[in-house]
Amino acid sequence: MIEFIETIFINLFFLCLTVSLFIILNRLRRGPSLADRVIAADLFTALLISAIAVGAIYLDEPAYFDIALVLAVIGFLGTIVFARFIDSQGQQPRPQQEEGSRDDE
Repeated sequence: MIEFIETIFINLFFLCLTVSLFIILNRLRRGPSLADRVIAADLFTALLISAIAVGAIYLDEPAYFDIALVLAVIGFLGTIVFARFIDSQGQQPRPQQEEGSRDDE
């Protein structure tokens, strides 16, 4: 009886995960900004990690937890790199204007 209930909950989890992944992939595709895409990619990684962890529990295979841990570290580092990239784009110096020329005329 316990195995039956466990199977039902795992199937419901994967159904909710699939719906969430389609929503995240839509956000990843549509954007509208680079920051939105980075957040969607980070959330995609987090959902993938949770799927691997639940799959490891369901299959009783502890080696998958190592894979999830490595993916978590790579996802974290990727998010940091993208955040620094987005931050550096906002701090680029503006080109110097020549004296006598005005943009608002």
